[in-house]
Amino acid sequence: MRQRDHIAARRRPCKARAVEPPAAEEFNCRECGACCRDVADGTALVSAEDLVRWKREKAEHVLASLVPGHFSQMGFATHANGTCVHLGTPGHPNDCSIYETRGWSCRALEPGSSQCRTYRRLYFAKLEESAEPR
Repeated sequence: MRQRDHIAARRRPCKARAVEPPAAEEFNCRECGACCRDVADGTALVSAEDLVRWKREKAEHVLASLVPGHFSQMGFATHANGTCVHLGTPGHPNDCSIYETRGWSCRALEPGSSQCRTYRRLYFAKLEESAEPR
């Protein structure tokens, strides 16, 4: 048996295991809200199209909540604790108060995406850290 054949005979077939990420349904935004909890003023950007749409909709409450953001765009303001000013509705602390008319950056963040998972990991790590006795 030639050396190459001998090596090939010793190799075991590689059985790749499919690693399925949790389904998007498992990421319930109403139970989390992590993506809206750690945003600095102006980092949740809004597009020029959002601005035009909100002006057309006469959404003054949304327009009034904007602050100068990165890259010469406008963004949503935040509370002193770093949460988006639109996070929370009566009885639902993780709901978005402008969900139906939210901006493109909020719409683009899909539940279960890598960005969503990063927000969750950072937020829940911060919660664990603050719960640890000192």
